[in-house]
Amino acid sequence: MKTKLIYLLTGIVLVSGMYFTKTDDMDKDTLVLIEKALEIDSKLELWPGYKLGKYPIDVNYENVEFRYFKGDIIEKKPTLEVLAFTAWVEEGQPVVKVLPESMLSQVLNVMGNMSSEKMEYHYIKALFHEGFHAFQIERGIISDIDSFQANNEFEANNIHKTNNSPELNPHSEDNKENSSSYEKFLNILYLLDNDIKYRKLWTEEEKSLMDYFKNNNKEGWVKCHNRRVKYLKEVLGDDFDFYIKMENDRELVEGTARYIEDKIMDILTGKVDEISVSVIYSKGVSKFYTTGRIKCLILDKNSNFQDNDWKENLFNSQSTLTDLLMHPY
Repeated sequence: MKTKLIYLLTGIVLVSGMYFTKTDDMDKDTLVLIEKALEIDSKLELWPGYKLGKYPIDVNYENVEFRYFKGDIIEKKPTLEVLAFTAWVEEGQPVVKVLPESMLSQVLNVMGNMSSEKMEYHYIKALFHEGFHAFQIERGIISDIDSFQANNEFEANNIHKTNNSPELNPHSEDNKENSSSYEKFLNILYLLDNDIKYRKLWTEEEKSLMDYFKNNNKEGWVKCHNRRVKYLKEVLGDDFDFYIKMENDRELVEGTARYIEDKIMDILTGKVDEISVSVIYSKGVSKFYTTGRIKCLILDKNSNFQDNDWKENLFNSQSTLTDLLMHPY
């Protein structure tokens, strides 16, 4: 299971206009949170083979970056013009790209009512989320880093800019093909998002997925899933195979990363938060983050999967999260 897109933490894309003060070193608040995340990382294994500390972490201050790696901090020129939380490839190595803690706080705390502790939690889970994308790149789950998704309204190649990475040239033929493919996916998704019958089928399936998670009602979810797939085949025709593969890729890549976030938040808060789904249909790709996450939690909860085998086998096979729920091995 591979996809040729790299994904940003939902909503955390900051472009020109953000205020940065000139700095000669990584700020203390950001450094403290990176080291706290790495301390957590050193004491547990969230996913077989995944360690956040394996990847360099670049903190972007617009005109300069500071790379934290294995306790050392070096100053370097920014690689990306887009200011965002993401994973990237430099010199053949996955790298975690982030902004200072203060920048994330500006975005998350617009209303001014979020506690400093909660903002710190968001920053730490963002590090683990993007670190997991770096892990996915390394494992080949995300391959050929040609374009990335900033949000649901922009085509990937409209915001993809690099300074000095020829292997990531946004004008390459591969990148044009990937951007075109993703644009096609978004166009189909737009049509489905505005299809009243499809929205109803999706909402029913999402609710049944939650029932599967809470009450182990697999049969109810299978029926709802099959009804939605049948309708997709009717309305999409020859585009069905393309669309369902893209949908499964979104769930695999982002659902597993959101699952990692859940586990980190459980550790940080000392409790397991109750999982819920919105009663309102979610347009765009964000819905796949949610369903992918819930499918991971079902696999975790199911007694047949408590030994972590599902995690190892998921990335080693061509299986999707839906495949594992339908046909557990």
